[in-house]
Amino acid sequence: MLYCPKCGATIEKGQKVCSQCGESLESKILSNLQRTKREFFLEKYFEGQTEEFKVPSIKFKFDRKLLPWFYGIIGFLVFLILFIAIGKSIYSPQRLVDEFKEAVKNKDTRKLSKVLVHETGEQISQDNLKAFLELCQTKPEYIDGVFKALDEAIQSISNSSSNEKNKSLTDTLSDLFSTQDYSNDFLLKLTGKGLIFFTKYKIAAKNYFLKVKCDTKDAKIFLNGKNIASVSDPSQEISIGPLIAGIYKIKAEYKGPYCTLEKIDEEKIYSTDFSNYNQYTAELYLYPRYVEVNSDFEDAEIILNGKPTGVLVKDASEFGPVSDESEFSAKIKLPWGEVRTTSVKLGSWSNSITIPNTLSNDDTNNSTFEKVASVINDFEKSYRTAMIAQAPNKFLHISDELKQIFTSRIEDLKANNQKFTGKVTKTEFNLGTLKLFKNEDGKITLKITAKIYYKDAIYSQDETPPQDIPEKETAQVYTLVWDENAKNFIIVGIEAPWFYDWPEDGKIKEYKLDEGSV
Repeated sequence: MLYCPKCGATIEKGQKVCSQCGESLESKILSNLQRTKREFFLEKYFEGQTEEFKVPSIKFKFDRKLLPWFYGIIGFLVFLILFIAIGKSIYSPQRLVDEFKEAVKNKDTRKLSKVLVHETGEQISQDNLKAFLELCQTKPEYIDGVFKALDEAIQSISNSSSNEKNKSLTDTLSDLFSTQDYSNDFLLKLTGKGLIFFTKYKIAAKNYFLKVKCDTKDAKIFLNGKNIASVSDPSQEISIGPLIAGIYKIKAEYKGPYCTLEKIDEEKIYSTDFSNYNQYTAELYLYPRYVEVNSDFEDAEIILNGKPTGVLVKDASEFGPVSDESEFSAKIKLPWGEVRTTSVKLGSWSNSITIPNTLSNDDTNNSTFEKVASVINDFEKSYRTAMIAQAPNKFLHISDELKQIFTSRIEDLKANNQKFTGKVTKTEFNLGTLKLFKNEDGKITLKITAKIYYKDAIYSQDETPPQDIPEKETAQVYTLVWDENAKNFIIVGIEAPWFYDWPEDGKIKEYKLDEGSV
């Protein structure tokens, strides 16, 4: 439809003059004729309302004195942007987790100490961090699980909804970790503000405690080689902690005057069962043994494993603690000097021990042995001299009872018109048979076995003394007591048993006594 641009009347196509207002239409372009009536009347309406306004130009003159302030504002804005970017990077939980991973990988305890704290906020010791790294090396699946849980926690935080963002980061991690193995050993912990505006976090390690039971008073407790406690009361437990997940070598060691006892245990401490259990127990029982020591000589000093103890037998009703297989002997002070007994091992199940009376084979008893051997050798020689001379007063170092017995032998020779000839050629003593007793009268008594080699013969007074008498051998057990008046031993008994003790491990001493031919 075409309209007159002046009056808006409808015109026909090709019409040169408006039939209403007479407006010439030849100079008007087609687009101007094809407007709607609404456009036409709007144009007419606003045609009279339009006025021309001239806006004066505004000129701004910059004062150079404000230039420093301008630069300052720009610099502050740049600093603020950098401050926020750097702060977010420094205090980012992701950065913290990455540093934790790197420190574990490089076994860097110094760096670990900067990112890890106890769940209660305390600094973690270097020893605990080393124990943790040992666990990571021994059990790589453990630390892989911890890394995975931390990564998933960070991802969960970044993708959480607005409702979830209202929860604390620690709560979010705790919820996530509750479905993971090794879940509650390490969590992110809010530790305050960094640079005033940023939230600071640390990785908090779960606190573990190790309860140590030890049955030996004064034993020392070592954790990874360091002495951390002593046992004052064996009935009470010793609490060690707080610790973190790790491998801990725990040792109880008792070093007493009589023995050293030790037990070592290894505890692998970490969460495996989705629980908050944080107590471990190490039972370091040393089983100290206390024994009752007995001896015929109550004033004897106890020798333990070859070393003097300074404790007398009479004071050793509960002696110890001692270790299994301990060896007991005794040092006894006697009128002629000190002697030392052989040792005896403590039995596996016995709580009492009796120190043997046999004297030891070592050089400690040489003085006693020489005194005993000298008395017996002198007697054996004097016996032949007295029998040859038929003179009882020539018997040496024997008791009156023995002298009476041997005197009766001389009387028998005289009654039978017989004579005696002979000599002792040598003696052999087995020091392993030297034993110490107290007789019924409380006198110190010694017994020893000796082999006597001799050439003896009895012949008639009318006969010529025999020549080339064959050598004979007999074994005799001598009993001797100490004569305080004579300051020497006296032989009180001589036996020639069919069977006698001659230990193969006994120290043998031989004496040549041949004083001429018979």
